[in-house]
Amino acid sequence: MPFYDLDQLIEETYGNSIPALFLEEGEAGFRQKERDVLQNFLARTSHFILATGGGAPCFYDNMERLNAASHTLYLAVEPDEIVQRLHQEAREQRPMFAGLNTAEARMKLQDLLSIRERYYEEAKIKLSTDQIRTEFVIAQLLGLL
Repeated sequence: MPFYDLDQLIEETYGNSIPALFLEEGEAGFRQKERDVLQNFLARTSHFILATGGGAPCFYDNMERLNAASHTLYLAVEPDEIVQRLHQEAREQRPMFAGLNTAEARMKLQDLLSIRERYYEEAKIKLSTDQIRTEFVIAQLLGLL
């Protein structure tokens, strides 16, 4: 199946990076653009794998749209593991984490998860990925599908 990344589709559609769109539009404007790109993608694409990013399912009924159009998967990861994966250079590429040190990033992530997790839990499939090799997660997923 072809793989798509929603952030990459947004950048291609608007000709600008995600950090630049956040800066120009603010989060509200960015989320509207994200919704529009997602709606257009789902209307014209079938049989795909789509990485949405953490916020996309939480705005404008996007999770409902995703569930209606596809099998949705929530790869649950503990906040400390995410912070370890999200080193300083990577944080600078994520508008909500840019300029934050590790402790601040952990707090921000925990705040976001407390708000967003209810949307993530609406996914049709949920897998915990903490301390598990990618191959094992893929095998689990294939068994569920």
